[in-house]
Amino acid sequence: MVLLTVSDKSIERPAELANDFAAAVACYPGVCAEKWQTQPYTEVPPQGWTTHVPLLVLMGEDDVWTEPKPCEAFLSAAKARGNAVELITYARAVHVFDAPSLPRMELQQYREPDGRIPVIGTDNDARADAFVRVPAFLDEKLGKL
Repeated sequence: MVLLTVSDKSIERPAELANDFAAAVACYPGVCAEKWQTQPYTEVPPQGWTTHVPLLVLMGEDDVWTEPKPCEAFLSAAKARGNAVELITYARAVHVFDAPSLPRMELQQYREPDGRIPVIGTDNDARADAFVRVPAFLDEKLGKL
């Protein structure tokens, strides 16, 4: 929802709130791909997604539920269009890498149509980095909290 919300052509919030964010952070965003952020799913034309707020996105490289490759392509294209976006990926991390003490487990009940089985679990290295990186990003963009 973060990516849908910070888009200049967001359909997720009222027009009178067009300038309500100063920065945003998204962890493993589910719709981080050109396919989901543009028409017909939004009012944004293809290759037209933009945000005027700095955006930090954190993802696990081994996340099969929210795959990083489409997100990487989407955010790289947005950055090339002048958007202040940054993507950090964590090697071997999966979905919900920042949860406290969550054992790595498969979620068979959420099997994807293509057969992928989502995996969730804490990644201590990724979690430790995120817990430093996110406040530092917000401090830089918003001032000391």
